[in-house]
Amino acid sequence: MRRALLLGLGLLGCAARSAEAPRSPAAAAIPAVSPIDAPTQAAPSRARGPNRCLPSGPPKAPAATKVYAASTCVDHRSAERALARKLTKEYDPTVTGSTIDVSFDCDPLTGDLEEVVLETGSGHGGNLELWRLHRKSGQADFDVLGIGNVGYYARTREGELPLRIGRGNISGPALDKALATARPALTARIRELEPPPNGLWGRSISTSSGNFHLYFRLSDGMYELVRHFTGYPGSSDQPRYLGLEEASSAVAPLLERIPLAEGNPSDEERAFFVRAFLAAVPRFDDDFAWWVRDRYVALAEHLGTPELVPALAAVLESGLREAERETAADRKQAMLERRLAQPLATLARITGWDPRKDDAGATRDPAEVAREVVAECSGKPAG
Repeated sequence: MRRALLLGLGLLGCAARSAEAPRSPAAAAIPAVSPIDAPTQAAPSRARGPNRCLPSGPPKAPAATKVYAASTCVDHRSAERALARKLTKEYDPTVTGSTIDVSFDCDPLTGDLEEVVLETGSGHGGNLELWRLHRKSGQADFDVLGIGNVGYYARTREGELPLRIGRGNISGPALDKALATARPALTARIRELEPPPNGLWGRSISTSSGNFHLYFRLSDGMYELVRHFTGYPGSSDQPRYLGLEEASSAVAPLLERIPLAEGNPSDEERAFFVRAFLAAVPRFDDDFAWWVRDRYVALAEHLGTPELVPALAAVLESGLREAERETAADRKQAMLERRLAQPLATLARITGWDPRKDDAGATRDPAEVAREVVAECSGKPAG
């Protein structure tokens, strides 16, 4: 009896122990990781497609010509006296009883003249002419290149380029004679001195709608003399353009002997045009110079090279900014069409890439196209 009781208690104890859940070993602690310290994996880089506008990369800009500061000046005093009298007579006083004072700056071209670059044009006719007179070392005469556009009112035949080319030469002595007047005229400084006491009585002002453009650059290889004006003749700007007009009048008869005619531009004309275009870019957004910019861009369609692509992209950027300032929708659209159409056509001709139409052949929004072209053609590295 006692043995059976002990056996039963033993079996009961075993059953109780077997009912307990088995214990697992303690898990190792996982240290907390700060988000800052957490390892990151960079996203795989996406290859950038080839540049559609500049597949060979940004063009190399032409080397800038070194220009030195002048230490001496050419003696033009005899010509200056005659010019001072002439400019005084031509000046239209704005104040009764005022005195016209004419003086002259330095002409630094003390060496043999190598090059003359001249631009002339009229805003009303829409014509622009570019001239280069260049004398090679050891030569007496100047080789002449002329480039002009077909103006607003002239028509071209089918297949005819809307530009004109002139080639010829001018004798050194003939040009020197003309420049004996032109060079001091380019340095003329004109002031109108009011009589005391200053007042508002006896004042007058004159204006004109005849927008015109003149640019001169003379170089002897070390020094240069540069003057330009684009605007309207009138009393307020007389000091800026009267000397330029005298210089142009002195040289113009020589250039008239070399007519501009239909022709195909050579590499020499293209190289000259590219230099002139890049030199003119800083003046494109000057007051009243919009038509000079437009004529340059139109000529670039037939004379331009890849060196002009970044500058033409900048013209598009300027057009987008100008249109953005317009608040009326119709005026903004008109501005976009006027400012963007020709630069886009010019860039398409130079680069061979033309995104103005979509894959289905439909015309795209010009502002959208311009922004895309600027991004591809500006020559700036991708950010």
